[in-house]
Amino acid sequence: MSNYQTVGECLASLSSDSLAHATPESLSSLTSSLDSIFREATPDVKTTLNEKACFVWNESIRQQLKGSADNSYFIAELRNLAFVLFELSTPQPHEGNENLFMIATKTASAYLNSKQNDRALSFLNKATAFLNPQDHSAHPETVSLPRQKLFHEFNLVYLELSWSKEPYQQSQATYNLLFTPADLSDANILWELSNLLYTFGAAAVSKSCDEEAVFWYQEALTCLDQKVEWETDTSPQKAKLIRIITPVLVRLKQFSSAEHYIALLLSTDRSDFALQSAITFFATTRKEDSALSLWKELVDSKVKQADEGNGDWDEDQFTFLHASLIDFRQYSHQFSTSAFECLINQYQIRGVPTLVTLTANINFFSLLIDNSHTFPHSSQSTHPDFETLALQRAEMMLQMSQEFLRNSPDGINDDFTTWQHSFYTLAWNEGVDQFSKSNFHSSISFFMLCLLIDLSQSESISTEVSPIPLHSFSSLSIKVPVSPSPNLVPLIRTISFAYLSSQNITEAESACQFLATLEGSTTLSPLSRLLTLKLALRKGNLDEAKTIATALIESHSSDTPARSGMLVDETDHSTPPPPTAATTIPTDTSALLDVLESVAQEFESVGEPEFCLAFLREYLNSFELTGSEGEQAGKLEKKMFALVQMLQLHTHHPEASWDLKEMGQLFTTLKDTVIELQRRHHNWKDDSKGMIDWCYRCAWNAGIEAGHRSEMTICVSCFESALFFLHNMETQPLVSPESIQQVKRTARVDLSNAKKDNVIVPKEEERTCHMMIASSQLDYIRSNTLDSHTKTQLARQALNHLDIALTEDLLADPHLLADDPPAPLLISLQFEACVYLREEKAERLLQIARVGKMGGKMLLVMSSLVRKEVDREVTTPLHSLPSRFSLTSLHQRTLKASLEVFTQELHDMTENGADPVHHNTLIQTISFISEINRLIITYQPNKQSCYPHYTAVHSLIRSHPHMQQFYPKDEMLWLVTSAWNNGSYYFKMSNFSEAEKWMSLAISLGSCSRCLDESHEMMAKMYSEAVRLKSFVREE
Repeated sequence: MSNYQTVGECLASLSSDSLAHATPESLSSLTSSLDSIFREATPDVKTTLNEKACFVWNESIRQQLKGSADNSYFIAELRNLAFVLFELSTPQPHEGNENLFMIATKTASAYLNSKQNDRALSFLNKATAFLNPQDHSAHPETVSLPRQKLFHEFNLVYLELSWSKEPYQQSQATYNLLFTPADLSDANILWELSNLLYTFGAAAVSKSCDEEAVFWYQEALTCLDQKVEWETDTSPQKAKLIRIITPVLVRLKQFSSAEHYIALLLSTDRSDFALQSAITFFATTRKEDSALSLWKELVDSKVKQADEGNGDWDEDQFTFLHASLIDFRQYSHQFSTSAFECLINQYQIRGVPTLVTLTANINFFSLLIDNSHTFPHSSQSTHPDFETLALQRAEMMLQMSQEFLRNSPDGINDDFTTWQHSFYTLAWNEGVDQFSKSNFHSSISFFMLCLLIDLSQSESISTEVSPIPLHSFSSLSIKVPVSPSPNLVPLIRTISFAYLSSQNITEAESACQFLATLEGSTTLSPLSRLLTLKLALRKGNLDEAKTIATALIESHSSDTPARSGMLVDETDHSTPPPPTAATTIPTDTSALLDVLESVAQEFESVGEPEFCLAFLREYLNSFELTGSEGEQAGKLEKKMFALVQMLQLHTHHPEASWDLKEMGQLFTTLKDTVIELQRRHHNWKDDSKGMIDWCYRCAWNAGIEAGHRSEMTICVSCFESALFFLHNMETQPLVSPESIQQVKRTARVDLSNAKKDNVIVPKEEERTCHMMIASSQLDYIRSNTLDSHTKTQLARQALNHLDIALTEDLLADPHLLADDPPAPLLISLQFEACVYLREEKAERLLQIARVGKMGGKMLLVMSSLVRKEVDREVTTPLHSLPSRFSLTSLHQRTLKASLEVFTQELHDMTENGADPVHHNTLIQTISFISEINRLIITYQPNKQSCYPHYTAVHSLIRSHPHMQQFYPKDEMLWLVTSAWNNGSYYFKMSNFSEAEKWMSLAISLGSCSRCLDESHEMMAKMYSEAVRLKSFVREE
């Protein structure tokens, strides 16, 4: 409906069919186009416009009568359209036009209802334009009644708009300016004003603005108190306002005002709701006698209604009373208890139907249980023992229910079944609650009450004996029912568990014997076997308990968890369904898990760790993650603690007898469980951090033990678990293995041993874990013949761990390594891994070790690692390597680096004036030098390449004063012998020049020691012959 070009098109759009398909937006578009089309309309067209305006206005009224809040905006746009049509069809001037004033006012009200306050204000302003100038200052008494009504309707809209936009004080001032109820004579205006003020008060209550609410409510009452000709009775509305204002005044502690209103209410109204409001007021203000008096009046009134109806009680006649009693529970226990007793006594006097009385009693029973929690009984308490009162009330209900069943020829109806379910559930939940608080004596009473409710439909037990022995199962004369309910077995089992927990072995055994009669001693469920096992342990029959435990495991291995029954002792606090033949207790895997875990605890408590472990293994094998998110998190946490308990049981043995294979598996499973709990954002218990700390230390010790036994896989697994627990112990929230790498490189650093701020050193515990993992993997490579793939895979894993333990920042400044005790070993391990992987980083590590003064011994060890790899002839690298990388040359360089370091140490000791006689270090250093010299010479590719090393040794021995004295004789003998043998070799090959060179070197070396004195003459002759032959060959 937009872009109308002609008058005809626009008028056609105002038909009933067009309006039926219109939207608020299309109506707004049409309205905006009317002025340009019809401003110069002819009288005939204006007459048509007036007719259309009436039609549109009536359509808005029809829409309003539908009573839907969804079309409020549509109604407002319809009235906007009608207003414009009326305005265009009305001759000028418009001042004093009451019709336009009324339409504008009602259009403003429509916009206000659709929450468009700005549009509402705009139409109120338009409405004022239609007033005569004298109307603005006219006194209400000088204005005719119809015009007064128009003004008051305007003021009502203006007041509501003011209230929606302004604070309480301003809207109150606006109200006082616009209205004086005593001056109003129109009952309709007063009624509308009262309803509007009531709305203001209700809104104030919802915003907790009680003072504001009282003002609006009181003004609403003032409106209804005016002496005008009311078309309807205002008493119900006034009573409603009084009932609403009274609790607000009580919250403001204006008790005298509240009591005034209550007295006013009761003076004219003794209805059920009026009495209820008065009772609530007096109970709240602790005027309990007045409250009880009115409560008796209310009860008498309802019972009288039943009597007048020939005693036929319908649901409404007692539901109101019972609902009131539920509300009374918030007041003092004296009043609420007395109110219940009053009602039930009246029921018994008037012969109210049994089911109605039972319903009242079940609410009373619930109240007494709640009071027993709020006011626990003790020898010093002044209040009644509510638990005892509750049990007495329960006993009375049992007797009433049996009487009802005997007098019910048609059997049990749905109402009785519902009542019985409520009774059973209340008793069960209270028993569970008392058990959770370790009040076993009380829990037994309520569980026994459940048993009596369950058996009350059969003739298996009589509840007519008073008092019923709720604390003694053996005192009950119970017969095995012909058709026992599905709840009977688990219920008796629960009672027996409760007796066991209270250390009442006799009663527990009595219940257990009856349970065996029900189930059959050879077909006991796992839960019942658990019960008999606990009973045997409590009686000290350990052998019998072990026999039962073995049978339990065997029965579990041949049965599915879902058939195992439901545990309803301390590990299960669920509420059972009503005890009817058509209902069964649901079963799931968690029941069996609880059984296995409970048996494990029992055997641990009596010092039988092996049986405990056996049942915990069965627990893990049977574990299934089912249920809701919360239930799954609870099961995972129980699984976590079971895994920790198993590890603790293992650690009770000496370390040498630990089952490391199972421990490694347990650590892996525990780690996965913690990760799963972390994924679910599980809230940890306070003691979980200490548990994680223990797991870290246990995994560490297991890893060490596995390393001693050369169990590489287990060792690695344990230390990886230790790493995981270490991070989860010290970081929040828990971190997964995937995020550990990042955490290690960033968050968890320790600069205490660093000399530069940019050097990052992982914490010592973490470094050691990584080092132990890598060391175990490398040791496995050394000790086993592996295929190329396995070897490179293990070496790569080891190198990854070592890269974390020894960061690039440390390697970049080797001088810092002297202040880092683990560094030499870490460099050595990194070097070994690089050798296995044929990585050139080995050359860099060798240089770091040499410059960083890691010591000749470490270099010697590194050379030995390279030599072993050369000897193994492992030549298949992980990937293609540059041709310049050679293990043989690397071996030589490590030996030379080691020799260089030891030689420097020798010179330093000599310069410092060390006493060579008593200086064992000097002797050891010379011994290492001799060993390295032998290795360098031995692994030379040929004799020619050996000669420079012989001469270097010779120069070192002759130049250092202590070398000749302390150079090992065996090594010196080897040097002389090997040099002479080389000369002899060349002599035989007629290479006299080389022979003379080597023989001369051997004689010179021999002169440094007395080890070859007996051979000196032979060597001299042979050397002379070599010199002669050399000269002879030269002459030739």
